Amino acid sequence: MHLSISIIRCWEMINSMRNPDPCLSLPLNDLIELAIEYWRIAKWIDGIPAEGGAPARYALRKLAEFLRRCDLEIVDMTGKPCEPGMAVMVVDTLPQESKGDGQSIVCEMLSPIVLWRGNVVKDGEVVTMHSDAKATNKQERKQ
Repeated sequence: MHLSISIIRCWEMINSMRNPDPCLSLPLNDLIELAIEYWRIAKWIDGIPAEGGAPARYALRKLAEFLRRCDLEIVDMTGKPCEPGMAVMVVDTLPQESKGDGQSIVCEMLSPIVLWRGNVVKDGEVVTMHSDAKATNKQERKQ
């Protein structure tokens, strides 16, 4: 009986060595950097014609699976409103030439927001576009 328990434990150890959790051996900071570079490459690959990028897309899918197994998530806020309290650093704000409501919109992500197990571990960097409702109203009054 004691021997069978030892055999089972040895078998479990062998299986765990064959399929170790790849995330346990890497520091979180390295995983965060990997996630950011994955996001940059994925954005770049989106611009390549489908027939030319198949091997790269396959590699990206594998990287995405690895990041999911490590409980990492990438959040891209492009096109969404930039609101106070968001996990982003605004690097630049561009004026919006069309009439607006005074709201800032993320027009470009320089780096994504990275979540680990649902918590922000890296703030994103964004460029926003802001329409000044007051300035727009003043221009309308002048005309």
